[in-house]
Amino acid sequence: MRRTKQGGFALVMMGMWILALMALAALAIDVSRLAYTATEVQGVADAAATAAVKTATQGGDYTAVAKAGAAKNRADGNYFDVDAQPTLYALNPVQAGTYDNTKAPGVDPFAAGPAPWNAVRVTATAQHVGFIFGGFMSALANLVGGGNGSIGTNTPITKIATAVCAPPLQVPPDLPITVCAGGNIQLHLFQPGEACDPTQLGTISPLNAIPNTQDACWNDLGTGTTNPSNQDLLHLFPPDCGGNGAPPLAGDGETVDTNNGNHVNLFSNLKNNCVHPPPYNGTRDFTIPVLGTCGACGGAQTIVGFVTIEIKESDIKTNSSNVSTFGSCNVPCGPSGCPQGIYCAKQVCNPSGTGTGIGTDNFGSCIVRLG
Repeated sequence: MRRTKQGGFALVMMGMWILALMALAALAIDVSRLAYTATEVQGVADAAATAAVKTATQGGDYTAVAKAGAAKNRADGNYFDVDAQPTLYALNPVQAGTYDNTKAPGVDPFAAGPAPWNAVRVTATAQHVGFIFGGFMSALANLVGGGNGSIGTNTPITKIATAVCAPPLQVPPDLPITVCAGGNIQLHLFQPGEACDPTQLGTISPLNAIPNTQDACWNDLGTGTTNPSNQDLLHLFPPDCGGNGAPPLAGDGETVDTNNGNHVNLFSNLKNNCVHPPPYNGTRDFTIPVLGTCGACGGAQTIVGFVTIEIKESDIKTNSSNVSTFGSCNVPCGPSGCPQGIYCAKQVCNPSGTGTGIGTDNFGSCIVRLG
């Protein structure tokens, strides 16, 4: 008889342990799901604030732009479109104000108020994020309370982001070449609030610095060198590529002098000294300025952004010899052959994963920073 009671007790204990393990498993699922969704909602808030801040500085409808930026991103399984799905998602409030990072520690550097503005703060909420364990506990509490309480199966998740419109950023470009957004290249133009998706980035080909198609030009990177020579341009290459020091800074809105001269030696230098040696071993990324139009690759033109491109050694043509196609993407050559230049370059995301170049973090009149 004693053994029978012990066996029953063991069964009861096993059942309790199974219930406990099930509860812990459900709790782990809930924690993981809520943490992942919280990251998604933070990304939405970041994108919405980033999208809206320039519009706010210009006195436009920053709330509408914030909503549009949020709607390009997903959270909890759907696009965060507050107009199409107001019961699921909310951006409230969307506030324009001023951001002062000189305030004392512990004091919020953002203050909503009247224009002029230099910042936007967005509060994003996924209003009904479902869970398992919380619903079980709610049902248990409801049972203990006599069955009169409500049973919760979801919870809201709220995140806040503040984007600040800082002065235009200056960067040291890697090559004295500018890409022309108005040419025939397939340059992806990022929209405010859009993250960098590598699958959306096409091949940029060809980049001929002696172009017939006006896809790219040599430029002086703002150093004031009119019609720069081979040696002038070589000095603007990175030091390990033959440059003679730190590349000069160039920024949005800055004027550069463009040139389409036949600089054969520069392509040979780019291929043999820049891209071929270790640690690049034939493939290297370069950040270069973007012009709205090349203007026939002559005279002063204005930088409208930057783009990072991947160049392969095998895609650099150093002469005008006649071939039927050239490069890893097989660009067709005309009767007179493909001109020297860079073929089959690829636009790439920058290390942070945001869109590199035109758009995203770089809006011409200001650089958007999350604060």
